[in-house]
This record gives sequence, C-alpha cells and structure tokens, in this order.
Amino acid sequence: MYKKNMISKCKVLTYLDDRPIMECERIIADAFARGGKEEEDRVKQKTKEDRENKVKKNRAFTDKLIEKGKIQRKVTLKRMLADRKTEKDEMMKSKGEYEEEIKTTRDNDTKLRLLSKVRFIEDEL
Repeated sequence: MYKKNMISKCKVLTYLDDRPIMECERIIADAFARGGKEEEDRVKQKTKEDRENKVKKNRAFTDKLIEKGKIQRKVTLKRMLADRKTEKDEMMKSKGEYEEEIKTTRDNDTKLRLLSKVRFIEDEL
C-alpha cells in the first residue's frame, strides 16, 4: 500500500527500495490512487489485454513474414531449377554438336580435344 502511494504521489520517483519503478507499476499505482482496488483491477485487466493484443499482432506479423519468405523461396527455387534445366539443355546441345564434329573430323588432336569436352559435359550432367 505504501509503495502504491509513494509511486502515485512522487511522479519523478524512478527507484524505490533499491528497485526500478516500471511504467506499468506507475499506471497501476495511479489507478489505485484514483479509484481504489476496483480501478486498479480494471487497469490491470486492460493492461493485460493490451499486452496480449500486442503479442497477437506481433505473432500475426511474424506469420505473414514467414509465409512471404516461403513464397519467395519457392519462386527462387523454381527460377533456379529453370535456369539449371536451361543450362543442361544447352550442355546437351553442345555435347551433340561435339559428338557430330568428332564423327566428321579426321584430325586426332581435334578429336581428343572434342572428346575431352564431351567427357567434361558428361561429368557436369
């Protein structure tokens, strides 16, 4: 009781009994000074509801961010897979061209160079 009275009467008080005075304590003490136990209980309930609403709002915001991140990851993954497929298609096309060139080329050095390119492509695939 004395703590509530001290807090409500001394607005500049920041510490009492070696402990800091929190804003919610000050609000509750002021409510007690205005309307007694009933007003204090009403303010406590309102403060609790406000805190719960804030937590719910923050959680909803966090859930939206998580969902947005999941959607972005899916889009990025699809784009990466499409790029990889394009790369594979290009490599397969190049491999086919090298193999055709190997068949038509008579120079052994050129054949070896082309064969090494084909093997490199096969390793990458």
